[in-house]
Amino acid sequence: MPVPPHPERATPKPALLKDVVRDQLRDAIMDGVLQPGEVLRDAELTAWLDVSRSPLRSALDDLAREGLIELAPSRYTRVAVPREDQIVPAMHALGILRSGAIWFGLPRLDSATRARLQEMCTAFAIALRARDDDGMRRYFFPIFDRVIEHVENELYRGHLVSSVATIRFRTRVAAVSSLIGADGMDRVADAADALGEAIAAGDVAAAREATETLHLGWIAE
Repeated sequence: MPVPPHPERATPKPALLKDVVRDQLRDAIMDGVLQPGEVLRDAELTAWLDVSRSPLRSALDDLAREGLIELAPSRYTRVAVPREDQIVPAMHALGILRSGAIWFGLPRLDSATRARLQEMCTAFAIALRARDDDGMRRYFFPIFDRVIEHVENELYRGHLVSSVATIRFRTRVAAVSSLIGADGMDRVADAADALGEAIAAGDVAAAREATETLHLGWIAE
């Protein structure tokens, strides 16, 4: 039986071209370069990305499984359009995933990072109270992205990163804010302030509670 290579000497596998293309397309969708409902044509995409059709189609198949692309053979390939009925389940899932990130990541943050995150939470709360979609968008994901960077559990972090793109697509700020009434927005703003205070204090339990309220506190009972 052949002896497997020593882990420390194993040569890292180079990224597959279809994975590179998939990540480029995912980023383009998440950044709004490719808009919901936009038809995607192979000839245009292969020219834009400078790749052949084979890795492109494999990448599109991956994105279709993630829910970012809609495929109808011989009819169309287009960017998916988030549905309103997906927003609440997506926010629920995002809240649970991020609560876990707080559990793993917050204890590893230094005081300077915690202070910066509190500032971001405060700015997020101000944007919420002002009904400022651009301001909300500026902070809603970066606050938690910073915590996720410090999660040591590779299995959890990998699952979280791969899952968040799809959920992020379904929870676009303008769509979510359109569902939240004045009372709900105020509750979310209060939760953002509470999250900042808990992060600054390194209080994992309080930060997780604020995270869940931030994502679900606006949903009517």
